[in-house]
Amino acid sequence: MKVYCGYVVTDNGNYLIQRPADNQWGFELLSADQSWPGGIGAARTWTAVARESVPAEAERALGWILDEEEQQAG
Repeated sequence: MKVYCGYVVTDNGNYLIQRPADNQWGFELLSADQSWPGGIGAARTWTAVARESVPAEAERALGWILDEEEQQAG
């Protein structure tokens, strides 16, 4: 199963990155300085959003995570 890698917005409006991870859930959520394996503790719910719809502030804070992920996959 392929895990989504990209931006998500939480139920309280925070933007995070979801990416595949080698853990029991197969993914993690990340902020600029914290990670949540399986998303546990980050939010009750979150929704995937397109990178082009993310506010500039969130892109500045988190975009480097996706850029690194793309370079590693590339």
